[in-house]
Amino acid sequence: MKTLAMLLIAAAIGVSAAGAQESAGKAMKDAKPALKSVSCTPECGFMVRSHDEKELSAIVIDHAKKQHSKTMTEKDVKSMMKTEGEKPAKPEEKMH
Repeated sequence: MKTLAMLLIAAAIGVSAAGAQESAGKAMKDAKPALKSVSCTPECGFMVRSHDEKELSAIVIDHAKKQHSKTMTEKDVKSMMKTEGEKPAKPEEKMH
């Protein structure tokens, strides 16, 4: 009888642990990527935020070309990106 009770308890704990792992995995899948941002110079005032780095890059590249006649690459933009909550980029890293 004790063995049966121990098996039932072990099975219940195993099911609970599996359920918790499944819930944690689902929460990780549902979580959005970190919010990223890029700011132009204070004189310009342009700033954009997105959870999607590709979208952010496209918007910044378009802004640089149309407003500043500057050609930028995704690599240039990525070096300017900051995750919301971090310190701002150094002034020499911003668009001029």
